[in-house]
Amino acid sequence: MAESLGGWDNTYIARVKPPNPYPIEYVRQARWHTVEEIMNLLRNAGFVIVKVAQTLTRHPKYSNEAIEYPIDGYDRGDYVAFKGWKPY
Repeated sequence: MAESLGGWDNTYIARVKPPNPYPIEYVRQARWHTVEEIMNLLRNAGFVIVKVAQTLTRHPKYSNEAIEYPIDGYDRGDYVAFKGWKPY
């Protein structure tokens, strides 16, 4: 949202931005992939996905208030990790 509004200082999001937001330059240059895109890439490369975990499930404003450990799945986390193996 910060990118589409021109930065973190926009009054629309200023009250909910995290204390240490990503630099807007990073947000503008990032290419965000969907879980489905990554899963398809891994499977097409011959990997078997054995686990998917997510983190950063809280509102960004509260992300620095407590440690958040990864949980299984990919339905609400901002970061998702895949564990897999490639059969010989």
